[in-house]
Amino acid sequence: MDLKSSILTFALIGGLLAFMPAPKRVRPTEIEPIRKLNQTAFKIGEFLRYDVSYGYFSAATATLKIAGVSKKMNGRNTFHIIGKGKSAGAL
Repeated sequence: MDLKSSILTFALIGGLLAFMPAPKRVRPTEIEPIRKLNQTAFKIGEFLRYDVSYGYFSAATATLKIAGVSKKMNGRNTFHIIGKGKSAGAL
C-alpha cells in the first residue's frame, strides 16, 4: 500500500468516525432507584460450617459467620460476614 492510498484510507475512516452519533447519555433522573426489600433470610449471629472431604479423607473446613456489627452503606443496611477456611493435614 503506497503513501497516497494510506492517507486516503485514514482520511475516509476519520471522516466517517467524525460524523458518528454520540452515545446516549443517561440522566440521573432516568436511573431507577434501588429497590428496598425487607431482608428476612439472615440474622446477626448466624453461623454456617462446611466440611470438605474427598471420599474418606477430610480436606478442609470453612465457616461463615454474620458478625454482630452492621452498618449503612449508600443508605442501605448491610451485614458484616466473616468467612474463614482451614485445610486439614497434608491436603
